[in-house]
Amino acid sequence: MSKYERSKIVIASTLKPLKDARSFYRFALSLRETNKYDINIIGFLNKNEKDEQNVTFHSIFNNQRTSSKRLLIGYKFLRLLYKIKPSTILVTTFELLPMAVFYKIFSNSKLIYDIQENYALNVKFGAGKQNIFKTFAMSLIKVIECCSKPFIDHHIFAEACYVDEFPSIKNFTILENKFSGIIRQLSPIHFHKNRPLCFLMTGTITPSYGSWEAVQWFKSLLSFYPNHRLRIMGHVPIQSFSDKLKLEVDSIIQIEYLPSETPLPYELVLEAYDEADIVLLPYRNLPNISPKLPSKLFECLALGKVFLISPNENWEQIASKYQAGFSVDFSNHQKFKQLMDDIYTNNFYIHGIDEFPFWTQEEAHKLDQLFSK
Repeated sequence: MSKYERSKIVIASTLKPLKDARSFYRFALSLRETNKYDINIIGFLNKNEKDEQNVTFHSIFNNQRTSSKRLLIGYKFLRLLYKIKPSTILVTTFELLPMAVFYKIFSNSKLIYDIQENYALNVKFGAGKQNIFKTFAMSLIKVIECCSKPFIDHHIFAEACYVDEFPSIKNFTILENKFSGIIRQLSPIHFHKNRPLCFLMTGTITPSYGSWEAVQWFKSLLSFYPNHRLRIMGHVPIQSFSDKLKLEVDSIIQIEYLPSETPLPYELVLEAYDEADIVLLPYRNLPNISPKLPSKLFECLALGKVFLISPNENWEQIASKYQAGFSVDFSNHQKFKQLMDDIYTNNFYIHGIDEFPFWTQEEAHKLDQLFSK
């Protein structure tokens, strides 16, 4: 490759949108700034995306999702790899590892595995599925990751806790899900007494993330403060749970339910933040969730949004440090007056925000180093 020729790279996921917050906004845009790469993003098409400077989008799935189409993902992915001929492949889900390894063996390309989730642990503590299916799925994930490991040149950990959860992996770099937007100066926030507030629950809406408890909590809140509103807007991957939520909130005019069968475009999520006063982060303290720093936590801090989060020592320390919100036991419906008094009497973000929640040049440089080596 000549000095001025850009190397071709692939960033691939199974069902993440083509303009996913991590793959596109953090990784692709950071790498594009170096002008060293032709970036190919492979992912889920939930709307037509036009190619951008040095960034080409390739759909591996679309809105018409069926189990038969999902079986063809590996084949479609491999075909794309032979078409693009990348020097480096970054995959974000275990499903794509077998074909990525196959291509690497016959092409001598570099393979990076971006571990965004502890997938086996998610299956173990996730909702639904009988134990026998969970056992099978966990075993399959572990076999794929274990067999692929000798062929993976480097790992990226999306969470610092993965250092302990994957102790056998030594070649790793931690790149957390920090906010990739512009660092802004925040003004202190104060809610005027008795002003109706707009609450928001967005992102992935699942039982494991405490979504059901949050809805029940808000319904109880309305008994005392009927003028508040809640918008639920996000990806609801379990149809039966979506139906259950819809039935629960349909008759409540203060709750707006906007479910999606697929991950939302990131721009819509950011727009929802802009319209919200308080964001609900009702994560359950499960072993696959409690050690993490959720991306929505970084987003709230970066955007200067007040949030209510489940009790967790790490999350509480962050909320307290930036005067960003409070911890709330969403299963306890007895302390609304105290909570609302706290919300109306406190000033939030009185010292603004530092670089903690932001994707900075330091993270971008670490990423570039992985592709340049």
